[in-house]
Amino acid sequence: MSEIPAPRRHVLRFGPFELDLRSGELLKTGLRVNLQEQPFKVLECLIERPGELVTRDDLRQRLWPGDTFVDFEHGVNAAVKRLRETLQDSAETPRFIETLPRRGYRFIAPVERDPAPLVEADRAATGARVTDQRLQAGEQPAPTKRWSRRVIAATVLAILVIAALGGWMLSRFPKRPELPTKLIPITALKGFEIGPSFSGDGTRVAFAWDGEAQDNFHIYVQMVGSAEPPRRLTRHPAFEVNPVWSPDDMQIAYLRRDPQSQELNVWVMSALGGPSTKVSDLSVSFGISWSPDGRYINAARVSPPNGIYRIPVDGSEPRVSLRPAAAERVERPSFSPDGRLLAYASCHEPSRCFVDVVEVDAAFAAHGSSRRLTRHPAFRIDGITWSRDGQFLVYAAYLGAQNLLWRVAVDGQRPEQRIEIAGLDTRAPKITSSGDLVFSRVTEDIDVYRVEPGLPAVPVAPSAAFDGNPHFSPDGLRFAYCSARSGDAVEIWTAASDGSEPHQLTHSPGSWKCSPAWSPDGHQIAFDSQTEDGAWHIWTIDADGGVPRPITNEPGSQNVPTWSRDGQWIYFSWDQGTGPDIWRTHVKSGFKKRITHEGAGWSARESADGQSVLYQQRTGDAALLAQPLTGGAPRPIIPCVTESVYAVAAQGIYYVPCQDDVHPGPDPPLLVRNPDTLQDHQYGTLEKFKNGGGGLAVSPDGQTILYTRLVSGGADLMSIQNFR
Repeated sequence: MSEIPAPRRHVLRFGPFELDLRSGELLKTGLRVNLQEQPFKVLECLIERPGELVTRDDLRQRLWPGDTFVDFEHGVNAAVKRLRETLQDSAETPRFIETLPRRGYRFIAPVERDPAPLVEADRAATGARVTDQRLQAGEQPAPTKRWSRRVIAATVLAILVIAALGGWMLSRFPKRPELPTKLIPITALKGFEIGPSFSGDGTRVAFAWDGEAQDNFHIYVQMVGSAEPPRRLTRHPAFEVNPVWSPDDMQIAYLRRDPQSQELNVWVMSALGGPSTKVSDLSVSFGISWSPDGRYINAARVSPPNGIYRIPVDGSEPRVSLRPAAAERVERPSFSPDGRLLAYASCHEPSRCFVDVVEVDAAFAAHGSSRRLTRHPAFRIDGITWSRDGQFLVYAAYLGAQNLLWRVAVDGQRPEQRIEIAGLDTRAPKITSSGDLVFSRVTEDIDVYRVEPGLPAVPVAPSAAFDGNPHFSPDGLRFAYCSARSGDAVEIWTAASDGSEPHQLTHSPGSWKCSPAWSPDGHQIAFDSQTEDGAWHIWTIDADGGVPRPITNEPGSQNVPTWSRDGQWIYFSWDQGTGPDIWRTHVKSGFKKRITHEGAGWSARESADGQSVLYQQRTGDAALLAQPLTGGAPRPIIPCVTESVYAVAAQGIYYVPCQDDVHPGPDPPLLVRNPDTLQDHQYGTLEKFKNGGGGLAVSPDGQTILYTRLVSGGADLMSIQNFR
């Protein structure tokens, strides 16, 4: 007589969950639930002994056998917390896991040990064997039950009555109200706290902070809700930012700038601190993230060829995930929670950035065509994060005069929506495992200051908003500048040289108008403006106001206008999809002529003698070259000028040199270079100069300087609780 096979006991059921010990899968109502390795081991350990005390030592031995380096106490707490979140359990009113203070935990839910579902062939074979055994024992087979139509109808009617009664009873009870959305601070330290990243269990936040002295950024970690000061993890004197937790919470990746090459590279360290390891020499941009499996760091390469790369944590060769089109620059990669989609910023120079998404294969390489999710172009994208269910994205976009947080559905069927409660000047968003939205909120007061030899700097364009990019009138009695003081848009303003009589000059077109340049006769001001489609064009307006007149409207973007000495031409930078080059257009006829080639021309100014054009090779810090208008090769003038901060005057070229250190301090030197001898002398220092604030203006006599100054500033980490 054959024996009945023993049931397979590797599937455990509790509540709506099924735990398959053999495959390591957790199912809820038939759907697979993501559960990381450590929480799975905790569940496995507890469910093997339902109703019994499982001590913390038992869990430590299961999770980290023989390891003496791990912070056991925190690791156990984190794993249990993550498990409870997955099971939607509560420590205060537990359904599954009960905490026994200072002792351990106990699994309190009933556990059913059933065999795994049998396939039809197994079920038929098992039934046949059971029948054979019963017949051999002399048992008679049970009669087959036949259900009458009357019984079936009565059963269906009973089910309908019970369902209707249940619906009526549910309607008698009010729905559980949604918890209110609240905006609360996470940190309130002196200086700038930027780039928050939460551990998976939600108990710790990593961020970059420039410290009490505000002299350099390093990586810190703070327990959420703790009054204790943050703990500094990195000790290298270099600039260190952009921390991100690994999926298992055991490591933190971050960016460190090389003091020699000034490149950002990816480093990884233990989440507890200690030595760091450089995982690649690849030069990358801000905005790194981990792949869901924890094997790669995803980053955008800066040096050619641009693209999104996955950098193996083991130090092996980086692999490309996405190659952009020739005219496209990609940044800020972020994988969806299930690892099937890659979101990123797609930018077209200058200042036209969108959020795109593309499918990726099992190796995290993009395949197929990308989809554009956002419709309105941004000056830049300062972070992208996924919702927990992967249905929408939150991103920070620099639009108009402010950095704002937005959300957009991944299906691309609805327009992006601004997250109003976050406020202004917000960036680096992250959605935590609990669903809260955290971000950095920056508060900066940037104004235009006037400085003269031997005198202290004084404000001439003060406001609570951004004021920058000053430019003197030809007689030195007035200056033009761009300001956000009138609202969300940046407009062109003018004022007397001492700051009196401020007057808003423009009211349209576009939401961002800047780079004002006074014509040599003092009658007109040229400026650039961004239109609704994200492209930039050159306009002029009478110096005393009126209706702006378009100077360029060709495809692509035209930026940073300046006038020739005779007032007949306007120079500008034109990006037609292959990078910006210097062009000039005749003001009256509209005839255009190209000055530089191969996508290497930005921020042009005619030389004092009118024989050549000075320009930088790219945006940001770059060398200053002189291109003869009669043709020939360009001549290097200054090895590196910071952020296009230079002005051409009869006395020489005034400029702020690039700094050897990324955080050089608030008072850089202002130098004056003789373009013939290439010798410098120092005019003075620019106290609290705002790098990237835009512009430098020199009066006709070369004595008075206008520059952009950081009056006050800081950044704190904020959280939107119950974000939805």
